[in-house]
Amino acid sequence: MAARSQVKHLQESVICSICLASFNDPVILIKCGHNFCRSCITQYCTESETSPWYLCPQCREPFREGEFQANRELRNVVEIAKNIPEPRGKKVCEKHEELLKLFCEVDQTLICLVFRDSHSNKDHSLLPVEEAALDYKEQIQRHLESLKKERDEILSYKSSMENTSQELLVGAVLTQRQNLHWDVIDTLLSLTEEVQ
Repeated sequence: MAARSQVKHLQESVICSICLASFNDPVILIKCGHNFCRSCITQYCTESETSPWYLCPQCREPFREGEFQANRELRNVVEIAKNIPEPRGKKVCEKHEELLKLFCEVDQTLICLVFRDSHSNKDHSLLPVEEAALDYKEQIQRHLESLKKERDEILSYKSSMENTSQELLVGAVLTQRQNLHWDVIDTLLSLTEEVQ
């Protein structure tokens, strides 16, 4: 049991907090020591509008683009973690050594059949693990769809604002040119009146 949790901890510790996948070409931010995939932190800097200073996605410590270096030790750990085989079999209750076959919706935990009796008198809703997994997968899909729609709306609004900003800038330049044009005409008229 302890070995299984250590393997899981190791595998979770080699996950990039930006892409949520195993580190690919990991780099370490020099100032705060947090690690990211090189491509993830580079893209983060490219998409950020705070150039030349950026904030660490984990701790918000300011850094400049390029203030990171390859983390070869972490890259080696990632390779080791990738080669560790997944624990076989299904999850087992640490207390009773029984398979975790049920999900308690109230406590949000997996339980074995031994715990079922202690939960039944609590008026808790119990589902088979597979059914609960499908329910949660559907909920996550709905939330993901909603987030994608919201992201698209934000990107559309951003694009619209950029277009409006560009139009205002062009309008301001045209107005400035017209004002300059009228100033030149006024100056020429004044000079011609003085000459006559």
